[in-house]
Amino acid sequence: MGKSKSRSKGKKGKKGKKSKKNKKKVEEEPGPPPELNTFVYVRRKNLTLCLETYELQTVKELKIQVATILRQFPEDITLFAMLGKKEEEMMDKEKPKSEDDKKKEEKERSRSRGKKDTKKGKKERAPSPPKPPADMTIGQYGYTPVNASIFKPAIMGLSYRGDDGEFEKLDITPFGEFPVIPEAIKMHLRNYVPPPPPPPKNKQGNSKPQRKK
Repeated sequence: MGKSKSRSKGKKGKKGKKSKKNKKKVEEEPGPPPELNTFVYVRRKNLTLCLETYELQTVKELKIQVATILRQFPEDITLFAMLGKKEEEMMDKEKPKSEDDKKKEEKERSRSRGKKDTKKGKKERAPSPPKPPADMTIGQYGYTPVNASIFKPAIMGLSYRGDDGEFEKLDITPFGEFPVIPEAIKMHLRNYVPPPPPPPKNKQGNSKPQRKK
């Protein structure tokens, strides 16, 4: 019988092997939550919601917060800024720039580059792709801790989308005024004299005797 030939397998060096261990991704620790220092009244007709927000909160996030409370879809509600003379619809994204603004930006970029790009032997830079519109914040509409404090919250309008697909007109019922005080009560308040404060007490709880003059 023939002898079976045993083939010796060569050992691979450690350098050639690659470690297949699952590398754990380092998760970034979330920062502290923002300070809720901006207070607004979201109003529609007789409805009033008092919300605590912050200046850098996006309009989209605030819509989701309001829609969750009212059990509506965020796309079926719209908010209005009411800090100026006229109400202004609050958009989720920035408005696209006009052609005149784009031309002005291109001129400013060409001036900032200077004469370096105009020299021979250098290729012209390709135009940068347009940036997507950024999210609008409530602070960009004027809602800041200064004019929307806890002592005087700022008002924000709210409207729903109708059955026809269009948003309804903004309708807010004004707050009721305080009733007029009758004259008899006014005279009583004018002549009202508060009673004297009670005498101070000792440590034992007894009131100190007043000295006779």
